[in-house]
Amino acid sequence: MHKKKLTLATCLTLLRILLSPVLLACMIKGYWFLAFFIFVLAALSDMLDGFLARLRNEQTLLGACLDPIADKIFIISSFAALAFIKGPTASVFIIPVWFVWFMVVKEIALIIGIVILYCAGTRIDIKPTLWSKVTTALQLFFIWLLFIAYIFNYVSIYFFYYLYVVFGIVVFMTGISFFQYAYIGFFRRK
Repeated sequence: MHKKKLTLATCLTLLRILLSPVLLACMIKGYWFLAFFIFVLAALSDMLDGFLARLRNEQTLLGACLDPIADKIFIISSFAALAFIKGPTASVFIIPVWFVWFMVVKEIALIIGIVILYCAGTRIDIKPTLWSKVTTALQLFFIWLLFIAYIFNYVSIYFFYYLYVVFGIVVFMTGISFFQYAYIGFFRRK
């Protein structure tokens, strides 16, 4: 990894962190279209930062550490807002609060695991797994679907069955991703 600290990719990661409270504010105020625009902008920054880092050969330790933090802040705050803020279609589908807590506890457990491994002198290589990438993409897709429902006040019963199916897959993949990291951290460490 390069010694250069602040790259274009890292700036995009920082932008995602800075956009999270703006997204929350728009959701709280009920500005769903603006919130959707900010969500898409932040999600695009998530796709671009890693691509640019590899393309420009500017992968840094700072970027590798900040990217998963930015993802978690962005995704968990989006899910939390959707769980606690009553949107236009809230009478049909609301993110369960237990899922938000599940995500928070999962991330805290992963952080504690990393700290334990670091204190034990284990070399820690911070990079996402394929399961983690797929899980993040599914979580972003699911949030995007909810925004579409909120913006267009779409209440088709078939669409909401689809939401429940996608939500079930998101829950399953989030759990699988957690157990994969736990396995890697505690059984496959070097």
